[in-house]
Amino acid sequence: DTVLSAMRFFPRVVGVDVAKVNMLTFFRALQLLGKWRAMFQDYVDHWEKRHEPGVLLLFFSDLKTDLQGSVRRLAKHLRVEPELADSTVARIAAQSSKDVMSSPKMETRFNDFPKQFKKWIEETITGSEPRIELVRKDGGKVGEGQEVLPEKVRELIASYWDMYVLARTNCTSVEDMRIRYRAELVARGIDP
Repeated sequence: DTVLSAMRFFPRVVGVDVAKVNMLTFFRALQLLGKWRAMFQDYVDHWEKRHEPGVLLLFFSDLKTDLQGSVRRLAKHLRVEPELADSTVARIAAQSSKDVMSSPKMETRFNDFPKQFKKWIEETITGSEPRIELVRKDGGKVGEGQEVLPEKVRELIASYWDMYVLARTNCTSVEDMRIRYRAELVARGIDP
């Protein structure tokens, strides 16, 4: 899913129609730049630090299925006092939704791309003012990568996972990582 999101995001940054991008070519280009190795290494780094004080892992699938529960977990982890009222949790969750975060009012609020970069794109690549969106309007869904990515790309992703993540974490997938992490929390008496 992360690879698919990157494939849909990065071409837009430079004003390229995503529909015109060959997924395997895109994957290979970022592979040459070492981006996939770095991404898979990030999974390992986060996993290895999961028990350190101040570390809380939140998985995208949990955010998608229980945003309010994830808000509560984060507030508890941050030791927010007094405990958040249901109405506050609901408001935070509503303000964190895809609809709100991708609205015209909000879409530039969290856009880290400097104005010079946007100007460079406008003048040298696209010839028009780029819209660099950090939240995709079409959303996306957990597991979509398995449905959409070509088999060759899925095979390459699996080989990277096995080489970098499985070898060091013994987790077979992000979902396996999520399940194991939740089981560890329960074993430590922490409500996942």
